[in-house]
Amino acid sequence: DVEEEEEEVLLRSDLWKTLFRGGYQVGKLMRSLSGAYATNPTDSALSTYLFEMAEEEELPPLIEICRAAKPCPLFGGPLVDRAIGAVFAALIWHSQEIRDELSKNLSSPKPTRNVLDAFSAAEALRRDLVEARQKILEAKEKEEDEEKKSKMNEDEPLVSCHEKAVYLLKFAGLSRVMEEDRPGSPVTRRPSWGQKSWRWQRVGNVVSTVGRLKQQISREVKPQSVKHPSFEMVLSFVRNNGLTVDKVRTLLQERTQLAKNISDVFNFAAEFLRVMISHGTLEIPLLAFLQHLLTYQRRFPRHYAMRVDGCGLDLETRLRKSFQLFIHRLLDAIKNRKEGEDKEGVEVIRNVFSHLLDMTWQDYDHLLLRDIQLPEFLIETVIKSSVKEKKVV
Repeated sequence: DVEEEEEEVLLRSDLWKTLFRGGYQVGKLMRSLSGAYATNPTDSALSTYLFEMAEEEELPPLIEICRAAKPCPLFGGPLVDRAIGAVFAALIWHSQEIRDELSKNLSSPKPTRNVLDAFSAAEALRRDLVEARQKILEAKEKEEDEEKKSKMNEDEPLVSCHEKAVYLLKFAGLSRVMEEDRPGSPVTRRPSWGQKSWRWQRVGNVVSTVGRLKQQISREVKPQSVKHPSFEMVLSFVRNNGLTVDKVRTLLQERTQLAKNISDVFNFAAEFLRVMISHGTLEIPLLAFLQHLLTYQRRFPRHYAMRVDGCGLDLETRLRKSFQLFIHRLLDAIKNRKEGEDKEGVEVIRNVFSHLLDMTWQDYDHLLLRDIQLPEFLIETVIKSSVKEKKVV
């Protein structure tokens, strides 16, 4: 089924980990679990400015300035212009560097190189939009069935493109966090000043050396995918006819509900564990509950936060904390038992603990692994297992 295939492609899309990661209409500065992406407030002056530019039917001043600075062929009519303007606004909004430049001169915007890059990327869609409309017009002329013909709208690609671009403005603006802010995680580095090693010869050569290096950098022509990695994310979304706003909105609601449910389950399990071990012994209902949980472990995803991207960073944090709380409670139940006390019960809890940790860990989980001292726990488990084997022999 084509529709199922399109939905599967959407579910596996990287857009969930980037553009939609912060959740819908996030109103404050936040970071994703990994720390790789941060979000910009949607209630800022720049956000209002870009929304107005995307919805304006007349030619916005910023686009007029960009057209004067970088002339390009104009064709397709007002609907195409409006769609291009919305895409231009989305490209700016999801690029930290361009947002910062434009925010400084919002009253009198200037066509900087980065702003013109976004303008060119948006204008590159013009031909595709006009061709898409032309194809529908041709198909409409050939269609003999009047009912089908009446349902064919040649302006649909333009309206859809505009709608998706405006929808992206409702998400918190994406920002790339540099490596020095996030040690231990791979990020896209800024291009270095040449690959050959160099050193200062004399203090007096500092100024001239820096000048030569700047000239070398300015001569380099970097592709937009390197200079502005967020451009490809925005353009891939607005270009893809299979990705509609309604589908994304539905999936976002499902992911939000899923994240809430998983978080509630881990919180319940952690509280149930706390209450049951407070009696001093590991009660049978607790062990039965944990064994039942273990039987369903094969249905668990490869990671506890898998496929909840887009639920919002607040909810992601809540989910992460609930899982970590349950892990800590299991570990406390193991460590607080005296040697030889409740051996069978401790073994059950140890198995549940080990199986829950059997997943594809992400960068942001390293703090948990360090807090619970996982290497020491695993070594201790191996030693105890080997001692038991020797006793059996």
